[in-house]
Amino acid sequence: MAFVTRPNHNGASFNPLFRLMEDYDRYSKGDNSAAAPSYQWQPKFDIRETPDAYHLHGELPGVKKDHVSIEFPELQTLVIHGKSERTYTTGSESAGDAAETSSNSHKAKVEDEADAEAAEATVVEQKQSVDTAKYWLAERSIGSFSRSFTFGSRIEEEGISARLQDGILNVIIPKAKHYETRRIVVN
Repeated sequence: MAFVTRPNHNGASFNPLFRLMEDYDRYSKGDNSAAAPSYQWQPKFDIRETPDAYHLHGELPGVKKDHVSIEFPELQTLVIHGKSERTYTTGSESAGDAAETSSNSHKAKVEDEADAEAAEATVVEQKQSVDTAKYWLAERSIGSFSRSFTFGSRIEEEGISARLQDGILNVIIPKAKHYETRRIVVN
């Protein structure tokens, strides 16, 4: 079976070098913002084969399910593409939150889904403003992504299921039933 995978240059990835060159180019032109150009990246996948199906498990941290598309451009070829965005929440703490923060300064707070949705609404409102923060490190993969997989055996396109949970995309691709030769008896 042949899968189209990311190019491997003896284990070296040139993405950090290209990002460094783009950052230098922006900096030399006087643009210090991280509202950077759109990057291309490839998510990492694990691929398992069972007797009945192929199982793809891909890392898509922070990607929303409506930003992921799965298509079959050719027979036995699956393409997963989409985009990821960098978002941050900012805001002022209330007096009660500040008192709580100072007394528990070394404890992390875990937000539940309702808090996360409220924070996400804040981010949407703040996307209108320009990000003026100075970035010391920006390693998260952002921008558009695409991965292509070609399967060596026939697959059932109609039976595919996909689920995105906790930043992991799980795609199950059932194999097509093997065609068995039937012999017709002539009477």
